[in-house]
Amino acid sequence: MTTAPDIIPALAALRPAGAIAPPPALLDRTALDVPLADPDAVDHWAGQVLAGHSLPGGLRIALDLDDTLLHGSQTCPALWDRGGYGDPAIVPGWRYDRMQVSWRGRVHLLRGRPRYDAVDRRHHPALTAPRIVVAPDLPMLSVLGWLQTRGAVLGLATASARTRVDLLLDRLPALRALVGPRVMTAEDLAHRLTTAPDDADPLWSAAAPAHAARPLSLAAKTPWALAPLWDGAGYDLLVDDSAVTATVMQAARLDDRLLHIPGGALSPAAGWANAAALLRRLAGLPALDRTPAPPPVGALRIEDPLYWPCLHLSDQFEDPAHG
Repeated sequence: MTTAPDIIPALAALRPAGAIAPPPALLDRTALDVPLADPDAVDHWAGQVLAGHSLPGGLRIALDLDDTLLHGSQTCPALWDRGGYGDPAIVPGWRYDRMQVSWRGRVHLLRGRPRYDAVDRRHHPALTAPRIVVAPDLPMLSVLGWLQTRGAVLGLATASARTRVDLLLDRLPALRALVGPRVMTAEDLAHRLTTAPDDADPLWSAAAPAHAARPLSLAAKTPWALAPLWDGAGYDLLVDDSAVTATVMQAARLDDRLLHIPGGALSPAAGWANAAALLRRLAGLPALDRTPAPPPVGALRIEDPLYWPCLHLSDQFEDPAHG
């Protein structure tokens, strides 16, 4: 069994070489107003999607983060098309008021470039990393809120690092309201995967083939791996875009517990389509040929300063206890 401190360097080895973690004082943690759809309009839309069918009570739903609930410019460059790289509507993720601007940066500002390009990298080397912008999937978040009011218990399971997830939850209170304390980050997943399982646990018996097929994989989000989210109980459904996760779940014949959605759902229409697929799956209904006209929803794009220094380039890590 690996102790929690030993896991930290094992995960750090998966990150981009030379990535610099920014000082916490330079990160903007201001909570943002997340422009979700009107709850009454979501209720009407969900009724159309379900066509009079009801959902089971007390559903436990596990949710991936990146490319499922949050779409980023690193994996979805088309995100820049919404207003362009210099769009002033992009919410800053850095405390630019605490940074020095270079002489050349002043010229950039005069030419309308974003403040990210104006910072003096000699004093703030963390900004030598690519500028990353993320957009929450507002249709999916709106429908998850509707599910929560009907008794669903939601949990977040992500291969991203704890420090980044905590920052995003601070910035996106609507997401924190959905999952509360039920959050597993890369560190939590790695600790779980390096903990000796109870052979008598039926969740482990079902999940063992998946973990044998891809050992020590942050993408192996089996019901056993995520059981700590619900005090030892397995989930009813995992919503995830990862092809690796889909393969792992299939290896253990657990794909009936997975809703594999396409990543990069940048348009609201794609987000509503994924949300409709979720509702239909939970109700045991076939997919719709056509999604009902959805309610209007806002837009939000924010800089993500910790994406690059917290990025894991592989889902598999080395167990320090056997290194």
